[in-house]
Amino acid sequence: MRRALMQEIHLPPALPERIPLHRGLGAKIGLTVLLVELLVLALVAHWQHQSLDRSHDRAFLQRVTSVSALMGRGLLSYETLIDPGYLGPLLGEEPIMAMVLGSDGLIYNAMPPTLVGRNLADLPGMDPTWLQEMRQGVVIRPVVEDGEPRLVCLAPLHATVDRPPFLYVYFKVHTSNIQVEKARMTRLFVLGGGLGVLITSMLLLLIFHRQLFFPIAATARTLRRLEAGDLTARVEGPLRDDQLGALQRGLNAMAQSLDDSVAQLQREIAQRRGMEEQLRQYNETLEQRVLERTRELEDVNRQLLREIASRLDTEDALRESNCQLQGVLDYSPTAIFLLDADHRVILCNVRFATLYGLPDSAVARELAEPQLEALLPAEVAAGILRAQELVRRSGTAHTFEETIPRGDGFATLMTTVFPMRDALGRIWAVGSIATDITDRKRLEAERLRAGQLACLGELAAVVAHEINNPITGIINYSQLLLDDAQGDARPLLAGVIQQAERVAAIVRSLLSYSRVDEEAFAPVEVTAVVEDSLSLSRYRLEREGVQVTAMVEAGLPVVRGRPRELQQVLLNLLSNAQHALMERRRQDPQAVLRCAVRAMRLEDGRVALEVEDTGIGIPQELLPKVMLPFFTTKPQDHGTGLGLSISRTIVEAHGGELTLRNVPGGNGRDGVNSPARGVLARVVLLPWIDKV
Repeated sequence: MRRALMQEIHLPPALPERIPLHRGLGAKIGLTVLLVELLVLALVAHWQHQSLDRSHDRAFLQRVTSVSALMGRGLLSYETLIDPGYLGPLLGEEPIMAMVLGSDGLIYNAMPPTLVGRNLADLPGMDPTWLQEMRQGVVIRPVVEDGEPRLVCLAPLHATVDRPPFLYVYFKVHTSNIQVEKARMTRLFVLGGGLGVLITSMLLLLIFHRQLFFPIAATARTLRRLEAGDLTARVEGPLRDDQLGALQRGLNAMAQSLDDSVAQLQREIAQRRGMEEQLRQYNETLEQRVLERTRELEDVNRQLLREIASRLDTEDALRESNCQLQGVLDYSPTAIFLLDADHRVILCNVRFATLYGLPDSAVARELAEPQLEALLPAEVAAGILRAQELVRRSGTAHTFEETIPRGDGFATLMTTVFPMRDALGRIWAVGSIATDITDRKRLEAERLRAGQLACLGELAAVVAHEINNPITGIINYSQLLLDDAQGDARPLLAGVIQQAERVAAIVRSLLSYSRVDEEAFAPVEVTAVVEDSLSLSRYRLEREGVQVTAMVEAGLPVVRGRPRELQQVLLNLLSNAQHALMERRRQDPQAVLRCAVRAMRLEDGRVALEVEDTGIGIPQELLPKVMLPFFTTKPQDHGTGLGLSISRTIVEAHGGELTLRNVPGGNGRDGVNSPARGVLARVVLLPWIDKV
């Protein structure tokens, strides 16, 4: 039973019966020892070669130093350099080249003699740095020529110890002696090292075989018996007190533990079979309970399905209600939106986008970036947040007017801000309802201006009628006197009649302007409009010292319009020009004041009326606002802020456009040379067409 149980346990395979020689531990250890000994032998040989080189260099240096000292003291003549038989024993090597040279490298004596008179730096294979180094002392450099090693030496010739040298010697010698010594030492090392390696390897293998391989083989046999299922197998014999002995004792302890474990496992298997029987009985009982519980869960699931269906119906109704609410909000003419405490837009309608200049895709459904500061300009967002904080602090609703930028102008809003409270009365959001009242404000301004103009027209009609009768009498009496007058009196009476007729023309223009009956669109002569307007304004401008010029292009087409309304626009522009010119004179009494009225035909066929002055101009940041109702740059009690607003309404009703822009006074078309900035107002009108 134990053998079968061991087979079921699937122990890992032990050592095989026989191990190939090349894979055995002895071969690996022997190869390792051999490689280590060869490495040590190579290192010793290399060290010996370097030692021989250093010894040879020291000996050669001593000989060169001795030769240079003898030659420096005159004990050895320079002619010995050309005698290889005499120089060779002194240097210890066969000389190839020898010479005496100066500190600049010039050769004075040499072997071979052909080198005398040349410079050492010009010789092939020479390093110019050697000339610098030889001034510091003896220089020895190994070189290779034609594949053979050579040795080059330069040494100073000291005449005395305390004086610097002025002559140097140069030697190039063979290195045959050191090469022969190296070859002899190499042979000795190869023979001695090989014999030592062979003897050492054999001794180590015998020691390993006795002390290591025999115990390992006994351990392997025990492992094979254990693998076969014999749990009584143990390593026999006395066990040593080294690592292998400890390994064998551990193997015996492991075999004993395995034997005990197998016995314990047999007992546990018997217990397990009893428990399996109990488990089978428990499983049968559990299956019965599972069936009962499954039926209960099915009932619960059916109840959950009914609840889910009811919740889905509720969500559909809520979604439909939200869609209806969003639809009502989207078609509301007022902008409606809610802000939470983090300044995020949680509800809004389409009018919110159109009123605050957002794209339609950013509203009503889902905002890509609901943060208010990211949706609106900083100035508009700051105003909304100030109102929101006011409502949060007070807890009550507030209604106020505000002005926001829109396009190239501004819009006036009537805004109501109110708190949104939860069941506990806490404010969780702030709602806003904003209504665009820009058109209503403009209509109110126009009605006010119309009433003012009606009163002014009635007054002008009364004044004109009162003036007309005396003027008629003056003209008639002057004409009678002119008929009877003689001499110098006639020109004077003619002047009186001319000026009286001018006054009568002004009265007729005033009567025509004061009529308030509704006119239909008709062909209008632009020249007549300019002349009638200047007849009412020229005297007032010239009395203030303004140079008035009128330039009307010949052959202008008639335009489509109402004469009195166009005259009203031109008079308002002239009035504004007069105010700007008077303000300019107040700032600069020496300024040249000019006002030019021009009428011209544009390239597209339309007719343009221009009024240009050299006044103070309009601040650039106020240009978008000057045509808003009740906005004025004039001092208090000097204007209502309705003139330009009504003028733009009249021009747009004619299908034209009214524009204002600042122009430098020095670049005016009428040759104005003032350094101040002026204003150019342009009215563009459509030409009259029979079928409009």
